[in-house]
Amino acid sequence: MRKFIGAAVALVILVVAYWGWALAGAAQLASAASRGDAAAVMERVDLTALSRSLSGQISRAYLEQNPQLQKLVALHPGFEDGAGLNAAAAEMLLRAFLTPENIAALLNQGRVAGGPDAGGLWRMPGLGEAFQGGALRAAMNSYFVSPLSFVVGLDSPDGRYGVHMNLAEATWRLSGVDIPDAVTGRIAREIAQRIGGSIDLHGG
Repeated sequence: MRKFIGAAVALVILVVAYWGWALAGAAQLASAASRGDAAAVMERVDLTALSRSLSGQISRAYLEQNPQLQKLVALHPGFEDGAGLNAAAAEMLLRAFLTPENIAALLNQGRVAGGPDAGGLWRMPGLGEAFQGGALRAAMNSYFVSPLSFVVGLDSPDGRYGVHMNLAEATWRLSGVDIPDAVTGRIAREIAQRIGGSIDLHGG
C-alpha cells in the first residue's frame, strides 16, 4: 500500500511539474511579447502551424456564411477541405498580421497598431492576462489536448480565445489560436469584400 501511495504521489508531482513547465513556456512567450522583443517571440512561434490554424478557421467561417457553397459541398463530397476563400486574398490578409512585430503586439495588447482593419477584426486579450491572477488561475484556465499540446484560455467580450502551445525540441511554441465565431465571421466577411465575394475551389 505504501508503495502504491508513494507511486501515486510521485505521479501527481510529475504531472504538476510538467503542467508548470508548459505554463512557464507560455509565460515566457507572453513576457517576450510584453517587451516587444519580436525576435524572442518568433523563437517560440511555429509560424506554419499558426497560419494553418487561422486560415482554416476563416475558410470554415466563409463556408458557413455562404449556403450556396454548403449545397455545393453536399453535392460534391470531397470539397469540404477545398471550398474556401480566394487563396491569394486570404494569404494577403494573414500576411499583414503574421509579421514578427504584429504577432508580438497581438500577444501583448491583443491588437495590431497602425492598420485600419486591425482594431475591428482582432481584439483578443493579451496572453499575459492569463497569468495576472497567479499560477493557480492560469492552470485552471488551461488544459492539455495531448502530452505535447496544451491550450491557454483567454476570455473576451466576443467569446473565449484559445492559445495553443506545442512542445517541439524542448520548447513550447505557439502553434495556433482558436478564435471566437464572431471574430472569424468578421474576418471572413472582410476578405469576401476585398475579393468581391469570389471563391476558389480546389480539391476533390
